[in-house]
Amino acid sequence: MTDDGCAGWSEFGDGRPLPGVLSPLIGMMCQRIIGSDPRNWRRMVSDLFAETRFAQPGLIAQAIGALENACLDVCARQAGVPVHGLFGGALRNQIPVYWSQCGMRRVGRPDLVARLGVEPLRSLKDVEALGAEVRAQGFSALKTKIISFDGRGGGVVHMPGFAPVGGGPALNLTPALTRNLTDLVAAFQSGAGPDVEIMLDVNFNFRPDGVLALARGLEPLGLRWIEADISDPVALAAVRQGTRTPIASLESVLGRRALLPFLERRAVDVAIIDVMWNGLAESLMMASLADAADVSVACHNYTGPLAALMSAHFASLLPNLTIMEYEVEGAPWRDEILTSPVVVTNGLLQLPDGPGWGAEPDMSALARFKIAA
Repeated sequence: MTDDGCAGWSEFGDGRPLPGVLSPLIGMMCQRIIGSDPRNWRRMVSDLFAETRFAQPGLIAQAIGALENACLDVCARQAGVPVHGLFGGALRNQIPVYWSQCGMRRVGRPDLVARLGVEPLRSLKDVEALGAEVRAQGFSALKTKIISFDGRGGGVVHMPGFAPVGGGPALNLTPALTRNLTDLVAAFQSGAGPDVEIMLDVNFNFRPDGVLALARGLEPLGLRWIEADISDPVALAAVRQGTRTPIASLESVLGRRALLPFLERRAVDVAIIDVMWNGLAESLMMASLADAADVSVACHNYTGPLAALMSAHFASLLPNLTIMEYEVEGAPWRDEILTSPVVVTNGLLQLPDGPGWGAEPDMSALARFKIAA
């Protein structure tokens, strides 16, 4: 909030119940910048990085990125232009998006399935039906997770990299998982048809040898990419060089300095960048590095509607954009908490033309849904 009453907004979240970033860290940095000119956001960011140098990167960098994004919203609103207008204007007004985490919300959570008003996934036949649903809604691509079925109407999402139960911390790929994922991808392809590309996201759930074995095993199915988080650029490069399946990664890599070793080693086919975690300006520098290496960029975006608009502004500026992630089955009330909802039609997100991000939180809706701003 500025002294003339202009509010700048950004969204931040990491999808996990971790304390720290949303309250102490961001709150501490907010106190540090009170009285600063938000139009001089480069100096603000530089000062905050200098003061926290020994704690970089990680949560500190993410907190700084959140403040940077809010200041950019202020600048754009005061100038009466969209945020992308601060960086030379959009290259595109419609952003291609894919259906992210497809099926994940429909497995093992009958309460969530009921709230979303969708059909649960209990079998591969249900997966085929979901693939057909994706095609019918006009999406050109979907991304799914490690989903398995027990043949008795039950299913599970395999996530030992985040919740080390049943597979962690060893993170080994088993023959059964390979068979399950082969069947899962084939079922999506059967339902979605040849014009909808399939991506598989294994996150941090396998070590490099497992990712390589899985990528090789899935080669006949022609995935658009397999997505994996591997911290060592040499190991990730070895995976990419060892398979014909394209490799996407780097969503958890923060900042251009951390990104550079992966590009130097040709470790990925697609570099995934998160504007919410890095800040828009830093994200654009990361994307420029990728462009110089002739690497395409995909936008990481799996949280709320304001983050989707922030990601859309980022995507609109990229000459090397391939596609943007979009959470189709989010909270049922998410379209109501912004002054203008995110609009996606036939797999294309419409870039807003209003000032700032193009929408802001609707305070009355936040109060109605008991959400703190």
